[in-house]
Amino acid sequence: MPSLAFSSKSSGAEVAQAFSQYIKGKTVLVTGGTLGGLGAEFAATIVKHAPRLVVVTARSEEKIHETFESIRGVTPGAPLRSLLLDLNSLKDVRRAAEEVNGYPETIDVIVHNAGVAGCPINRTEDGLTTVIASNHAGPFLLTKLLLPKMLSDGRSPRIVIVGSGAHRFVKGFRWEDPLYLKEDEYQGNSAYSESKILNQLLAPALVRKSGGRVKAYSCSPGSE
Repeated sequence: MPSLAFSSKSSGAEVAQAFSQYIKGKTVLVTGGTLGGLGAEFAATIVKHAPRLVVVTARSEEKIHETFESIRGVTPGAPLRSLLLDLNSLKDVRRAAEEVNGYPETIDVIVHNAGVAGCPINRTEDGLTTVIASNHAGPFLLTKLLLPKMLSDGRSPRIVIVGSGAHRFVKGFRWEDPLYLKEDEYQGNSAYSESKILNQLLAPALVRKSGGRVKAYSCSPGSE
């Protein structure tokens, strides 16, 4: 295992280089792959280290195409595959999971990067707020549906949830009304912070429920 001598000034390229041997041959799925975001940058960084496949999701083929063009302009022949995914729709999450479960490749790593920040209250077709759907419910369901495939053949997969230091601002979770049925109490920034608390809780739960086979992490880029 490489020495973890990284700091806030370390680049993604430096970290990927240090862990290059662990990237080689792996199949990685990253959500939220729109060009200019963390997901696209993550994909562009790890494809330089010989992964077997990097699956990149976005809501439209156009957004994924832009990302792939940019990545392949630097790394020709990068092993990329597109996956349409709308985390605001649990129906679409199930469809996408069914597609991934049909891949001949297993999935070694999921990076849950997609999400939304605090925004006015909107309801999805499932009755969830868009913040909870995008930041927690959608990623949770996708993970649940893909775990059997990921755990096949005695594997020990990794799941990384991109969180936020905003979870520290939650004074008390709304267990009595997590869906904000009392819409007059909704505040975008508070809802976002609560969704990040759910990220924090999900990671250790995945480890515990799998008996330690799943290695799950919730990290907060940009937070000290």
